[in-house]
Formats: sequence, C-alpha cells, structure tokens
Amino acid sequence: MAYTFLTFLFALDLLFCYAQCFGNNYWKLREVIELSRHHNYHKNGQASNRMPFVSDDDPYVEHYITQPLDHFDASVKNSYKQRYWVNSDYWLQKVGPVFLYIGGEASLSSLSIMTGEHVDLAKQYKALILSVEHRYYGLSLNSDSLHLKNMKYLSSQQAPCNGSVAESEQTVAGGTVPTSGEYPHLVYAAVASSAPVRATVNFEGYNEVVAASLSDPIINGSTKCALNVKSAFKVVDLKICNGELKQLASDFLSCESLENTTYGLFQFVSNLADVFMGTVQYNDEKPGVTVTKICDLMTQPGDPYDNFKILNKLFLNLTDQKCADNSWKNAISQIQNTTVTGSPGVGIRQWTYQTCAQFGYYQTCDKNTTCLFSHHMSLGPNLDICAIVFNISADEVTMRTRFTNDYYGSDKPKGTRIMFVNGSVDPWHALSVVKDLSDTEIAIYIHGTAHCANMYSDKSTDLPALQKARLEIANQIGLWLAEASHHENALLRVSTDNTLYFRSKEA
Repeated sequence: MAYTFLTFLFALDLLFCYAQCFGNNYWKLREVIELSRHHNYHKNGQASNRMPFVSDDDPYVEHYITQPLDHFDASVKNSYKQRYWVNSDYWLQKVGPVFLYIGGEASLSSLSIMTGEHVDLAKQYKALILSVEHRYYGLSLNSDSLHLKNMKYLSSQQAPCNGSVAESEQTVAGGTVPTSGEYPHLVYAAVASSAPVRATVNFEGYNEVVAASLSDPIINGSTKCALNVKSAFKVVDLKICNGELKQLASDFLSCESLENTTYGLFQFVSNLADVFMGTVQYNDEKPGVTVTKICDLMTQPGDPYDNFKILNKLFLNLTDQKCADNSWKNAISQIQNTTVTGSPGVGIRQWTYQTCAQFGYYQTCDKNTTCLFSHHMSLGPNLDICAIVFNISADEVTMRTRFTNDYYGSDKPKGTRIMFVNGSVDPWHALSVVKDLSDTEIAIYIHGTAHCANMYSDKSTDLPALQKARLEIANQIGLWLAEASHHENALLRVSTDNTLYFRSKEA
C-alpha cells in the first residue's frame, strides 16, 4: 500500500548538535549533558507511555538498513548498516506528514523520536517521526570504518545521498541542512537549529560570542564577570611566561606535569577555556552548567585567579574527573584510536576528521579579538592535528573548507523552505543565518538562548522569547503543510520487514 507523504527535515542532533574544541574538558561535559538529558526524560515519566514498537528494554525498537559505503563510485561494493527509529504514535496514516530527524556527531537513541520540539509538532500535525543516525557515528559504521583508508567515506556529501539508494527506490536516511536544496523531491522543508552554514578554518567568532554571553545580563552575565575571567587568564599566561608550570599544575589539579611546549600549553589552556566555552554553549541544560553559576563564582570577593581555581575544581567534580588530563600525547592518542567499541557516546575521531576534511571550525583566541582566554589557544596546533592524525596538511584544510562553502553556498545556502533558528548566547550563531534571506529562507533569532534551545519541549521556566520562537516555528510549518497539500512530493510504502522506503512521485 502506498501513502502520500510530506517530509520535513529537522537538521542537527538534539543530543549534541555541532561542537569542535580540542580540550578534553569539553568532551567530558558533552557526556555529562547527554546523561542528564536521558535521566531527566525518564525521571519525568515521559517514557512510560509505550505505544508501538515496544520492547522490554526500550519503548521503540531500533532498525537497520543497508547503505552503500560510497554513493559516487559504483566500483565500491562495500556497504554498512545504518540505524534508525520510527514513531507512528501520532501519525494520521495516508495523509499525515513525515518528520525526519537527522543525527549529528554522536550516537543517537530512541529518545530522538520520543521527546523534543519535533515530537510536540508531530502530535500537533499528526506526523510520522523518523530519526536516523548519521553515518560513521553511534552504531552506524563497520568495524573498520575508523581506519584511515575508510575515513574518506565520512562526508556531508555522502550523508544526504543515503536518501537516494538503489534502483528506483529512495530512502531518506541522513543529511544536513542543504538536503532540502539537494533533494527537493524527498524533503519539502527543513528546520535548521543552531546550524553553521559557513565553514571557516579560524573560527575566531566563537569565543567572541562567549565573551559577549558572559557579559549578557539576560542570562545573569555581567561586564565584571567577563573582565574577571580575562584577568584570571592573564595570570595564567603570566605564570606560563615566568615558567611557573609546576604551580599551575597544582592550582588546576593537573594529572601530570605540564609540558612546556606549544602543544602542551595549547592543551592546558584549552582545557581551562572549556569550562567557560562549554558552559556558554550548553547554558542552563543541567543544574550547575550555567552562566549564572560561573559569574557568581567569578565575581565573588577575592582574587579572580583564586576564584577560577575553585570553579575549575567544581567543573572537574561535575564531569567526574579527579584531575585534569592535560597531556597532548593522550589527546592525540584518543583521536588516533580506530577501535569501534559499539557503545554510545560522542565520535571524537570522526568529528575531528570532518573538521579537517571539510569544515575547519577551530576555535582560537587570537590577540585581535575580544576573546577572554589565553592566546596560547592558537590555530597552529589545531591544523597540526589534521596532519599528524589524518595526513591532511594545513593548506589542504583551507582548500577543503573553501570547497565546502562553494558546494553549499556558505552565507547564502542553496535551498528553499528552510528555517534557521539560533540563540544569541550560542557561539555557533556567528556562522549561521540570523536574518531572512528570502520569503522561504527564514531566520528566527532568539535573545537569551543557547545551543539548540528551541529543540526541547516547552518548560514553564523558558524565556518568553523562546516560547514565542517555538510558536513561530509551529505556525510556519503549518503554513508549509497547507501549501504542500496542493502538490504531493512523494509516496511512502512500508515493507513487510519494517524497513522504510521512500519512492519519488515519478517512480
């Protein structure tokens, strides 16, 4: 049986969305945020209403579909299994739309079809919900996928092609923001939350937004807070200059002696900056991970440097670390690890490769910027990682980043019917679309919200601006659904083995 359907793409992963920071503390915080989201979801009893696809361990069963490893070279016969989930609880069959949720640079789970703004919208518009794990992340990879010779198949060009496989049948199973432009016959519209559309090697703007956010009173930041953070890092840099590395290691609870090298100092100050960068990006997602908490500590009576030491200790406790791993060698070894463990978590090797091969996004602290941190956070070590781990030179990183912008359109992305949703606190808005590009490329800019804040369900504590933004998104989707009712884009059929296939109208 065939059903008419309209696909909406919710681009980027609710679990993490985008991130790039070489400090170990950043990745530790990401793991804490993920665990917190799972805990809060089950604590609130949202997982108790088990509908179709029930199992004892999970409300919804995970499925796998075989995908070509290379969509552009027919001589490559290898494939991999891509993981996806389906929620038909709210679907009005034959006429309801399809909401497709695309995973990001981490493992996906059934939570992606159980909670969030897109699930609330599915209830409102009687949609079928599909979520698909990004190739090479989570469990959607082979045992040898992380070997260097196979990393070339991890790209934003390959991912959306998972929506156009074998013969006349087409499966929407992966993609990024431009999917509605590249595959308009499959995806009618997209909601791109906290989506950087411009690739850049030296992402100076990230820490400029962090500085502005720490000064923003709407999230309890202040000028004094930002100045005290800057003052504390000046002391750090002075101690580095004076060779007081042993004292710094003691003050900031380093697991090992600090390395007096460009790489070692880069790793150390990156870990220190992560405390602020990670908190700003994920502001208010977990108790204690807030600008309010940071600024309360950094503006209390006493020396800012001493207050920073207290804050650093609290952060290590929050991320379950007895000490800070400031070893450059350990960090490189982690990225070089090609073992596929089969356990959930973030894909550090994969995402680092994508920054080298396509995007850049290296968050620096250059002297000509408003960055509050140490200038030892320079571009050079980031580019050296690409050469050391992936044999991609600095010149090639620049060339590949330029290609990405040419391919997708950079600040003028190719596509129609896209909503770009960003928060003023989120550092990634510096590379996104914050003003309307056309009548069908719409920007929603939310003052006072952090990374992907709109992608969660409503809470009583949400800022009025966030509540208003969600209403705007819902209304615009309603308008596009009404518009689409006059021109069907595709047909859906579900096979007997529960594998989902999508066929174009012409097929």
